Amino acid sequence: AGDKSAYDVPPPFLWVIFHAYNAARQMPRSVAAAASPDVEFIVSDGGSTDGTVQIANSLGARIVSGRRGRAGQQNRGAAAARGEVLLFLNVDTRLPRNYVNHVFETLMDRQTRMGAFRFATRIHTPAMRCIAFCTNLRAGWLKLPCGDQGLFLRQRDFAAIGGFPEVSLAEDLYLSRRMASKGRIVIAPAAAVSSGRRWRHLDRKSTRL
Repeated sequence: AGDKSAYDVPPPFLWVIFHAYNAARQMPRSVAAAASPDVEFIVSDGGSTDGTVQIANSLGARIVSGRRGRAGQQNRGAAAARGEVLLFLNVDTRLPRNYVNHVFETLMDRQTRMGAFRFATRIHTPAMRCIAFCTNLRAGWLKLPCGDQGLFLRQRDFAAIGGFPEVSLAEDLYLSRRMASKGRIVIAPAAAVSSGRRWRHLDRKSTRL
């Protein structure tokens, strides 16, 4: 008597939620980069056919499945989380070292409603340097960080605004705008680095202009 079961152990402080679709190649590195004893992982899958779910499961992530679509996938992941803080992350993005400390320190201020990391990619062309500069300027000045920066906030604040709006594009910027109306948005002094799958297309397009 008096022994606590596994169900009595409090959940981790931070839950990282990946939204994924056919991301089997990216999944191992993404989860490894975010691995921490203070973190639980959820992979919200949108119907992958390449083994993403099996790989995520083998890495210890909890799996949530449903219809493809970033907003819906992230909302389903959040609904399955039991921690105090949620961090939404693209599967192409690598978190900085000591990111858990950055999250904790950013949200220690009760006036802060959401945080994000600085934006960077592994592409170092002039066009991408310009995109990175503009993305960080928008995040810092207009308080509109994007999903590639890793958005983190308290679960109760996320629930209070109804989660991500069910739109097909820019659900991350809609969320940022809603959170900015509720309080402070802070950009942590470390960069989350995108692998650049999506950004390479924009980079190639810009070089042809």
